[in-house]
Formats: sequence, C-alpha cells, structure tokens
Amino acid sequence: MQKITITGKLYGKEVKLIRVSKAKAKKLYEANNTIMLCPSKLYPLGMIYQGLDVKKENRSEYEGTSFEYVCEDFKWYNCDCEMGYYIHFYEVIYI
Repeated sequence: MQKITITGKLYGKEVKLIRVSKAKAKKLYEANNTIMLCPSKLYPLGMIYQGLDVKKENRSEYEGTSFEYVCEDFKWYNCDCEMGYYIHFYEVIYI
C-alpha cells in the first residue's frame, strides 16, 4: 500500500487525508472517528466525485452499522470498471 497524504477542502472544511489499511480503517470506525471511502481509480477530493466520509454515530439510525456492511454497501453502489473495483480507505483529520 502506498503512503498517501492529501490536504484539501471537503464540503468547505480544510482536511488532511491519510491513506490507511482496511484493518486500521475498521479500528478508526469502531472508535467513532471519521473515515473516507473512495473507489480506487478516483481522487478523493476531486471536483466531480468526492469520497464518502463515514462516522459510526451518524449511521446509528440505520440497521447496517457494522464496518463490513458499510464497505459492502459502498462497493456495491460505487465500485465498477470506470471508477475502480476496490476501496481505498482514508483517515480524515480536520485542520
């Protein structure tokens, strides 16, 4: 896995994104930190598509709150041959 750090704006807020493994992303999600999911071929802070930022407490009203459910749901709707078949995980740090 490449070590990638990105700084930019996400929904008008300055953020720093650090690419992490799926295991680290799961730990961050369970600890109620914000993570970002992005298809593998896309830039997470792009003009056309921005990755999906997810926090566990924001999903408490839904049935599928487990990390695996979130990943499978994201992969089903967002990953294809044009955007990439795999998910890249990022830790979101608000500056």
